[in-house]
Amino acid sequence: MRSVLILISLSLTASAGPLLWTLEGVTFAGGGTASGSFDYNADTNLFSNVDITTTTGGGVTGATYLFTCGQDVPACTGVTPNSTEALFLTTNAANQSGLTAIGFFFTGIGGAPPQGLTDLGGTIDISNSSFSVGAVQEALCVDSACSQPTSPSRVDDAGTVATPEPSSALLVGITVLLLGFALKRSTHSRL
Repeated sequence: MRSVLILISLSLTASAGPLLWTLEGVTFAGGGTASGSFDYNADTNLFSNVDITTTTGGGVTGATYLFTCGQDVPACTGVTPNSTEALFLTTNAANQSGLTAIGFFFTGIGGAPPQGLTDLGGTIDISNSSFSVGAVQEALCVDSACSQPTSPSRVDDAGTVATPEPSSALLVGITVLLLGFALKRSTHSRL
């Protein structure tokens, strides 16, 4: 049984890493959509492989986002990227003034401590439908550090961000655990 526990620990540790999160059904009030994906590693609190595209609508021209504020663009002081929020940028220029940015808020306001993005994956409501769910805002950066949004601006009125399946480490761990219990039960029934 001890070897089964060691295998579980090793499989969970070896496979820990970023999860792919995909936008699903994100639409903006006044028109336009957002689609794409990004990786988030809850262990290191880092975003990577950002590839989000918006379409024109609601007074905002569509754009493609590839960079993370404060992480890929150190001069950006807008939303600090973490499991509960992220600000994605169209370029990695030091001066973001007048450039488009999109902010994701993966948790609602108040209530229980926010969980946000995790290593376990799942689906997060970012529909902006109440204070208890997340939201998306696309706007221009007010200054070179993109410290806050300015007009034109739009917010979403539907959508989620989700992982396509639980992490492979979790699946391997559960499989090994179930095999271990079956083996233990089989061994005890023969005695």
